[in-house]
Amino acid sequence: AAAYANDEAVAGFTMALEAAGRSAAGAAPKVVAVLAERRGDIRALIGEYEAALADYRSAIEYYLTQLKEDGESPASAGQRAVVGTVAIKMARLHSFQGQIDPARQKLALAFKYLPSDSPDISSAWSLKAASYIWDTDIPAAAEAGKRALQIAREQGSFLQLGEAYQALTHPA
Repeated sequence: AAAYANDEAVAGFTMALEAAGRSAAGAAPKVVAVLAERRGDIRALIGEYEAALADYRSAIEYYLTQLKEDGESPASAGQRAVVGTVAIKMARLHSFQGQIDPARQKLALAFKYLPSDSPDISSAWSLKAASYIWDTDIPAAAEAGKRALQIAREQGSFLQLGEAYQALTHPA
């Protein structure tokens, strides 16, 4: 039942994106970006990582373009957080596939755009710990894991706590 629901969700988002593309007036670019990001979330959930990454690329390109066009405005802080969050999603998928350099690039983007008080900073530090493990730099991995845990305890959710504990207990 869950697999059917996920397939239906992907199909629904695909139809919405196609309809937005066919619209004579054109759908608002932000709507298209949000639809692509959400479809990417479902595709990531069901293991379609390349398709999810393509959707995330589409969304993040829009969000970055908007940031450049808007400059420093009150709305840009929220937009920066969205860019950082999508970058973490992309870094995570690259790491799942063992694509170290793209994971690091997206992780750098996440650190650049996430506000310092975002709970997602904990997720970024957990992924940073994994990148140090790839380099067999265990002391740096442990420090990154500790930082992830500290942030997760202060402002994160169970997801961030789980990621931090995993970063600290990785069997390197």
